[in-house]
Amino acid sequence: MLRVRTTLTRSAIHGLGLFSAQPIPRGTVVWEFDQGLDVSVTETWLLSAHTVVKEWFHRVGWRHGVVWYAAADYAGFINHDANPNLITGPGTDPLVAARNISPGEELTEDYASYDDVNPRDLIGSSRSKR
Repeated sequence: MLRVRTTLTRSAIHGLGLFSAQPIPRGTVVWEFDQGLDVSVTETWLLSAHTVVKEWFHRVGWRHGVVWYAAADYAGFINHDANPNLITGPGTDPLVAARNISPGEELTEDYASYDDVNPRDLIGSSRSKR
């Protein structure tokens, strides 16, 4: 679940994006997995799920090993950037500010740093994300 105030609005990167609504100092935990609010499912379960469920996980989820994760909040709208202002590790590791982030700045992460899935493995061709 997000640990900072944010707004969801149009992004120059891709469609909608998540933007900081407050100053975020370097090292601040921006998002952290909350069991009971956020979702984790096995890949076996997901592959047998309804197509719409697969599409949703593909659009806003990420995979580490055989487990898929999805945030229950707007964190799924954090867009990819090769030079992100957020960093993370695999699975349920928290998202942390890599540098000071100003209010109004789009929050970004490098999907390749934690998502070990080929997007075509599940469904479609757009990139999965947190």
